[in-house]
Amino acid sequence: MGMDHKPRYSAAEAFEYLAEGNRSFLEEGYNGDHSKELMERLAEEGQQPYAVVITCSDSRVVPEIIFSAWLGDLFVIRTAGNTVDDYCLGSIEYAVAHLGCRLVVVLGHTQCGAVAATISGVREKHICNITDRIRSAIGDEKDPDKACELSIKSTLHQIENDLTEWERCMIGLMPLQEGKLYFINNGASWYGDYTSLRTRSLRGVINEYSFFMPQEVFTYAMFPQDNDGCSIYNTVSALTCGHGFWGNLDLTTAEQRAAIRDLVMKAKRVLPHVAGCPVRKTGMVDDAPEVYVQANPENGYGLVTAFSQEDVDQDLVIPFKDGSVLGVIGHPFSSGESEIILPLDLKGRDACAAAFIIGAEGKGPRVLSSTGTLSELRKEEGSLYVKAGEAAAMKIVMPDGRIREERLSAGEDMLIE
Repeated sequence: MGMDHKPRYSAAEAFEYLAEGNRSFLEEGYNGDHSKELMERLAEEGQQPYAVVITCSDSRVVPEIIFSAWLGDLFVIRTAGNTVDDYCLGSIEYAVAHLGCRLVVVLGHTQCGAVAATISGVREKHICNITDRIRSAIGDEKDPDKACELSIKSTLHQIENDLTEWERCMIGLMPLQEGKLYFINNGASWYGDYTSLRTRSLRGVINEYSFFMPQEVFTYAMFPQDNDGCSIYNTVSALTCGHGFWGNLDLTTAEQRAAIRDLVMKAKRVLPHVAGCPVRKTGMVDDAPEVYVQANPENGYGLVTAFSQEDVDQDLVIPFKDGSVLGVIGHPFSSGESEIILPLDLKGRDACAAAFIIGAEGKGPRVLSSTGTLSELRKEEGSLYVKAGEAAAMKIVMPDGRIREERLSAGEDMLIE
């Protein structure tokens, strides 16, 4: 998009103007210009605000007053709880691309009615569109001030993920001496950020560009640390794209490292069989759900990852050649005619799931369905070895077409002959 106005101020200059305006308001009260003469001049010359302010609809929160701003200084977007949807994002994009704004501010406040309504469980017809979004940001937090802060951070993350990542990552697309292309990207955050923000930002690259570039060219690393409870989330994202880790393993426990290794080893078993296959995605980053499927329908192998910031309960159907799939590790599943069905059950913030679909590679017993996750599945000289990660009821098709039903407890294994 072309810019209609040159930037009035840099982001740093705009921030200083806001800070100075707020200091002036606190010391002297409001002293901005809302005169009729200024209105007429702006009507003739057009607007050129120096900052975008996303704030709450609360009648007590008026950015123009607390920043001592004049008419035409601020491009203000107001929604209850300063939540952001596509209409808000479009407004921000317009202000940046066409009006020259270089600073975007999310202005929250204490005693927010929208946050209080979320904490108290309000579910009215249209209000739930707001409270559901805030709920995905604050989780089970009951402290109003902490919840407000979480909601503000979530809005910042959403704006950064949706509006800034793609352009910055395209700058990182460069030819190397080997004649290959790589995405070089550090994420829309900062080094040492162990939250899901950096991970979601990095995942945005493959979400946006996988339709024309093979998955293997996306090379970057995720933090494996669990400081913010995101170790498995970050690991599953690394399986989706990047296939690398970077960070301080001393910040992980032996149990966490074992969980990471388990996921990586399962992925290494599948990835050679799906190399070069396109990644089929469903949803954008932070959608409910956001799903990536890299599968080879001919040989029966596939890697599926799913993410969500909200509760999801739906089936994912993946087509495969009839009889090509041995079974699925890491996720409950069932089989239809020439398809595998994964029941996605994602709960709460930073929810994720990974399914490793194993090819049959010839004749022998195959698992048609399992109500629980299987931790291991392999052929052994014409037999089928199965180990359950959790209690599971299975249906197994034998080479002669008979259906055999088996049950395993968590950690139990068996050899099917």
